[in-house]
Amino acid sequence: MLKEQVKAYIKKAEEHNRECIVLYEEEKRYAAEHGLIPEGLAVKEGKQDERFASAYLERGDKETENFISEETSDFLNQPISYFKEHKEEFLYAESSWFDCIGIDGLSFEEDDVFKTYNVMTGLKLPKKCHSSITQFLDSSLKGEIPLYSLMFSQNDGLWELNFTLDYVDGFREEMNIREAFELIYGFLFTLGKTVEGNQ
Repeated sequence: MLKEQVKAYIKKAEEHNRECIVLYEEEKRYAAEHGLIPEGLAVKEGKQDERFASAYLERGDKETENFISEETSDFLNQPISYFKEHKEEFLYAESSWFDCIGIDGLSFEEDDVFKTYNVMTGLKLPKKCHSSITQFLDSSLKGEIPLYSLMFSQNDGLWELNFTLDYVDGFREEMNIREAFELIYGFLFTLGKTVEGNQ
């Protein structure tokens, strides 16, 4: 779970640079608390606004799921209201940092019916974690129903999770996409810690 994912990320980063690796606030604190940083390995704390600088970003058409355009990290500076103005689009993202929180990628869009911002992803957590996941989501998301949908996929062996970003503590309508991704990442990191603590 989270401990193993963060440990694996650190090991992979160390293989690329044996002298110093970059971790951000959440991972650095967590790794220190759990003794995951090998002795002699220097850790530099990254700037939060740089976490997704090398992310793969792709805009797609919601109705057909067809590819529209691959974007650079500059696109993350767009306000999230971009998706209210371009209702037919969604943004798909992949990042090496997603390995830490146990997801492959995520999609971000405006909900056509509720006019809220939706996050769709797949959580790599065992099926037995159902009650821990729902308890966290029920206590952490504050807003109108529906707050989220959660379904276990036997084929993929992961949880298909959709949740409303508007109901996550710290959400602001004026956010840019980068800030939204940071909020999503922090939310899912906390979810991972909470589920792990309940096992």
